[in-house]
Amino acid sequence: MSRQTVTKVYVSYGSSILENFMDRATGGAGVTSLRDYLRNDVKAWATKEWGDTAKIKWDRHCGCGMCPCSPGWRVTVNTDSRPFYGDPIEVWAKADDNGVVTVGK
Repeated sequence: MSRQTVTKVYVSYGSSILENFMDRATGGAGVTSLRDYLRNDVKAWATKEWGDTAKIKWDRHCGCGMCPCSPGWRVTVNTDSRPFYGDPIEVWAKADDNGVVTVGK
């Protein structure tokens, strides 16, 4: 069974680029807690979009292989049952001030 990344779900922490970058530079404590908070919603979204074979895996280097500047989940599917062609689709997972989670473009 072969698996392929079909979507990258990025996580943004804080309300500014500087806050997001400082979180990464100091060990990513904010994004780590946000990652744990968003996990179930991202899994539900991936299953809805890609079916039961969808799996999510956290990757600190999801968007950039050089540094942990764009962490996120890689959504993979079983390509034996669902062929996929092209580059992975990129979306964002966010939580607003009330804790409401959205996943999408």
